Amino acid sequence: MVRWCAVLLMTVACMLAPAPLLAQDGAIAITAGAIAIGPLSGSARQFTTGFGADLGITWNIREQIGIRIDFVQASLGAKDAPQFPASVPVQAKPRLQFGTANIVFRAPVEKVRIYVTAGVGVYHRSVSLSTTATGPVSICNPWWFVCFPGPVSADRVTASRSTTDFGVNVGAGVSVNRFFAEMRYHYMWGPTFSTANGPVPATGKFLPLVVGVRF
Repeated sequence: MVRWCAVLLMTVACMLAPAPLLAQDGAIAITAGAIAIGPLSGSARQFTTGFGADLGITWNIREQIGIRIDFVQASLGAKDAPQFPASVPVQAKPRLQFGTANIVFRAPVEKVRIYVTAGVGVYHRSVSLSTTATGPVSICNPWWFVCFPGPVSADRVTASRSTTDFGVNVGAGVSVNRFFAEMRYHYMWGPTFSTANGPVPATGKFLPLVVGVRF
């Protein structure tokens, strides 16, 4: 449903008028920025703030409306004491990659310009696990994308696991000349794992802050 709503919004925006030559940007704008990603909810109990890069392209349909495509690649930190710890020390290296398609609504042209944005995306999350343990290991952490029903050998723990899911995002930003800063809330669906406490969905919730420049 969310995806269909986003497509409908884009279609309506395209029908409003031909793309004019904008006062501040051309019909196409490229953005590049540094990103700090703060995990929320269940993700925050497993991971710490991560950093990466954001590359985007915006098609300015009208002076105040645009369609923006972004690609983000980032690495997250791992908590020393996660919510679902293994029976032995395990090192986790989480990474996050995603692409989003958003519609952007901007305030009228001013030196300082506020905008809001919302859209959909495809999110790829991966976690590489390693351990120096040699005996049996008990591990069940949905946000590490692994849950064994009982102890397993250490070599079965050491691996990279991932999931690719759809998600949605909404946020706002401010631009000054060619520079911008924005924050969006991202929610992504994920697989469900059977734990001792019942089924737990490995949904992702993140709040990235991007600071960058527009070309």
